[in-house]
Parts: sequence; structure tokens; C-alpha cells
Amino acid sequence: MFALPALLNGGIPQLVAGIVHVVTSIAGDGWLSVLLTLLVAAGMAAATVYMWRQMASTRIGQTIRQLLFTGMQGGTTAAAGAQHPGQQQQQQARTAEQRQQRWDQVVSVLQKLPMDTVMTRAGLEQLTPHELKQRLSQQHISCTGCVEKQELVEKLLEAGGSSGASCSICCEDYAGGDVVRVLPCKHRYHVECIDRWLLSSSDCSRLPACPLCNASLLPPGA
Repeated sequence: MFALPALLNGGIPQLVAGIVHVVTSIAGDGWLSVLLTLLVAAGMAAATVYMWRQMASTRIGQTIRQLLFTGMQGGTTAAAGAQHPGQQQQQQARTAEQRQQRWDQVVSVLQKLPMDTVMTRAGLEQLTPHELKQRLSQQHISCTGCVEKQELVEKLLEAGGSSGASCSICCEDYAGGDVVRVLPCKHRYHVECIDRWLLSSSDCSRLPACPLCNASLLPPGA
């Protein structure tokens, strides 16, 4: 880009001096020699100015405009993307407050959910019909129409649906004596499994809900 300015600064003055020398040697030292020298010098000056303008309007001008335009764009983008430290702190504080609120909501819901102790078929069959009906009542399951004791046992075994035989979070079968937490949708899970699942939603990445049917544990609008 700067080869042409170097030529103009160094080569053209030498060329003008050479032309003046030739004109002087031909025309002598008279007024004709001076006039020819001035004409040549004026022509070379005009050519030099023209070449400078052409260069400025093509390469240098374009380069400067590009640099200015890029700089303005970068400055605008940086200004738009930049955020005041105070605003960042406020955003972080709001996020932390939202997570704490969600955590408190989930803990409050967990404390209200009923728990139950898993009983195998053999264990249920050892209970009296009255005890079986009590367990059904605790789970808000109607025993209307059940005449035989075995029907009460089947009702209890079916109560958890697909989660009645195994925990759908850890995928392990329930053993007699395991403590499970029963959700409002009647699905049940190991206490430690469902508590960990629900509390992990306190980061607001998802709603606290049943892993199987996705029924929310929070009231509408919470």
C-alpha cells in the first residue's frame, strides 16, 4: 500500500531533476529553458496530486473507512454486551433469591407428603382385613366392593401402579421394610431417591414433578 508514496517521495523528484537537466542542455539557460522547466514541473505536480487522490480514494480511503466502520461496530457491540457490575450483582442476587424460594417450596411440599413402609405380598397376607382396610384408607383408596381378604391385598399391591413393585428412579425392586414416599399422583419411590430428585429442581431448571407422570407438586402459579 505504501510503495506508491515512497515512489512519489523519492523517484519523481529525481525524474523532474533529470528532465530539467535535459531541457537546460537543449534549450540553454534562456527564458525558454525556464518556461519549459516550469511546464514540466507543473505537469509532474499535477500528475502527483492526481495519483495521490486516486490512491486515497481507492486503497487508503477504503482501508480507513473499513477500519473506522469495524471499530464503530465493535464499540457498539461491546457497549451492548457490556453490563454494569451493579446490574450483574442485582441479577445474581435475583437468581439466588429465586433458587432459595424454590428450595423452600420443595422442602415444604416434601414435609407434607405421606410415607409408607413397603410390605411384600407375604407380609400383607399376614395382616387382618381390618389392618388391610386401614392401609387402604391411609392411601385414600376405596375398598368398596372388596369382599375377600385377597381382594384387599391385590388393591394394596396395585396401589402404586408401575411404581408399586420397584423404584423408577434407582430401578431397584422394593424389599420388605423399605420406606417409600407417596406422591399425590399415588406413585411411590424410595424416600432418598425422590427427595434427591425433587430437591435437584431447586435450581429452577425444571419443575418439581413426578418422574413418571410429570404431575407437578407445586400449586398452579407457584
